Amino acid sequence: MTRRLEGRAFHIYRNNGVIALTPQDYTEETSQLVDRLCGYYERGHLSSVEQADLVGAVLNTVLKKPVFTFVRTERAQQSPWFTGDVELLEALKDHIREQGGNIQGVSFYVPFSNGNELGIHGIKMLQDEIRWVTTDSQFLEEFGISRKELLGRVITV
Repeated sequence: MTRRLEGRAFHIYRNNGVIALTPQDYTEETSQLVDRLCGYYERGHLSSVEQADLVGAVLNTVLKKPVFTFVRTERAQQSPWFTGDVELLEALKDHIREQGGNIQGVSFYVPFSNGNELGIHGIKMLQDEIRWVTTDSQFLEEFGISRKELLGRVITV
């Protein structure tokens, strides 16, 4: 049984072929904090990679809200850290709208879009990025439907 998403809003953003979706309250709650922290650390001459890592760490550790990530099918099959492929994302977007929710394009941090999970920027960044992996339980809790059930609807249509 699915949970109604009436009145709930989700933010969506794309970076380097990765599409991320997160609850609106997540980005609203954190935007000022992240801006202030980034402003502080920019004065410390951090690289853009270090700033992105900082943003990710703040979002992931302070509020513990998931960011669900989607890519083309081939990439999703080769990389288990993504939530799913774009087919799942399209089904999810339809589900959100059918259940009374809406989706808005808003800029925010997109995990797995800069290669950090591959270790190309060092082991510390790899460890920080891997924390963004979402679980089936998080998906079910956030959207009121499992990935398997959602994909089952797409296949039978």
